[in-house]
Amino acid sequence: MPTFAATTALSYPRRDRATAGLPAALREQAGPRHQLDWATLAVTGPDVSRDARGRDWFEYRAEVSTTGHPEP
Repeated sequence: MPTFAATTALSYPRRDRATAGLPAALREQAGPRHQLDWATLAVTGPDVSRDARGRDWFEYRAEVSTTGHPEP
C-alpha cells in the first residue's frame, strides 16, 4: 500500500498548526484514487534550521498510509 508524505516549515514552533495543515497536502497528493488511513497519520518534528537572515524555521513532516488498493 502506498504511503504519502508532506512537509511544512513554519517560522514558529507550533506542532498543532502543522498537524492541522499537513493533511490537506496529503489529500492533494493522494487524489481521489487513494483512501487515506488517518489512523496511521504520523507527524514528526520540528527539525530546526536557520536561514541566511538568521531566522529559525521549524520543519514538520507527516506521513499517512492508504487503505486497500487505489480506485481505478
